[in-house]
Amino acid sequence: MKCAECSKQIPDGFADCPWCGATPPSDSSARVQGMFESLTPKTVSLAILSFGFLAMVLWLNYRKALVWAGTITAESAGYMIGGVLFSLLIGYLGLYLTRKMRGENLAPTSKAFVIMGVALLFSIYGLASEIYSSRIQNEDVNHHVGGLFKEAAGKDRASTDENWIDTATRETLHDVLIMNQQYVGEMSTLDRSAMQNLYSADTYAGVAHMQKVVVQVKGSLAVDEKYASINPILKNLEARISAANAPETEKQHYLKGVRLGLQQSLGRRTELIHMEEEWAKSTIDLYQFLIAHTNDYSIQDKKLIIPDSRTRAEFSSLQTNAVSLRKEFLKMKKTMRESRDEKLSQLGLSSSDFTPAQLGKIK
Repeated sequence: MKCAECSKQIPDGFADCPWCGATPPSDSSARVQGMFESLTPKTVSLAILSFGFLAMVLWLNYRKALVWAGTITAESAGYMIGGVLFSLLIGYLGLYLTRKMRGENLAPTSKAFVIMGVALLFSIYGLASEIYSSRIQNEDVNHHVGGLFKEAAGKDRASTDENWIDTATRETLHDVLIMNQQYVGEMSTLDRSAMQNLYSADTYAGVAHMQKVVVQVKGSLAVDEKYASINPILKNLEARISAANAPETEKQHYLKGVRLGLQQSLGRRTELIHMEEEWAKSTIDLYQFLIAHTNDYSIQDKKLIIPDSRTRAEFSSLQTNAVSLRKEFLKMKKTMRESRDEKLSQLGLSSSDFTPAQLGKIK
């Protein structure tokens, strides 16, 4: 038995410690003392760290599941739980090896600390490996999809399919490029001359010019709304996948992945169209207001003069709103264009690769 005071071993036959003279506690008091010794700052710290490590193990495996599946589904949730359990299993193995090396039993808090510490290290390694393998896989996929894009544009000859989805993907990308070509073509035919220098005093000079502004804004918005939906393209893709020679489960997984991938981009596209609608409506309201008040203002030295304070305040409110919405719309449009160019860059492409002049039939 060790002495509670000096920690030296008390030889058999000694009632008191021969080294310091301390009297050992009775069995009952020793048990009570042992209970209180377990609540030392060290054991409390180990317990807190163990719970913290467990929380990090859960979070790391959650992130790993997101990297693996892109979203949390029943399948990816199972992948996460499996990762947590496997990490804890590795932690128990680490505890076993620690006990073997030290040759003594550890306190409960020390056991928990070893298990959770090893599980945390393994979870960090697992997430890092998943990110690396995902990045390598994404680079391969991006290279392959970039090739399909060029084939869809008619720039390269169609290659032999590497898997059953290549033909459907190539033809769908061709549909997207054709739709873009039609959109660019229609926009290029629009007369948008009156929309230059919007909100300047010159654009308020004359009813005929202001009516032209209204017509051109409506025309531009109509073309954007016409090509806002890609549902026809998705329906064609679904028909192609349905006709493909592949297991039904693989078809459904592919279509599910396409829908998930489109959710974010289509959401931003919808927001952009909504913002454009608000801007167009505010601009039309502004110019129609001035058309209705033609006799209430004049233009002098390229400045709009509105003598009536009430009319002037209403005009100022309408113009401020229209200018603000236009800035927001152009900012959002620029952000989407930059995001598109970044994604094309990841595929080894640029927007100039698919101008209408270059777009041809699939070879």
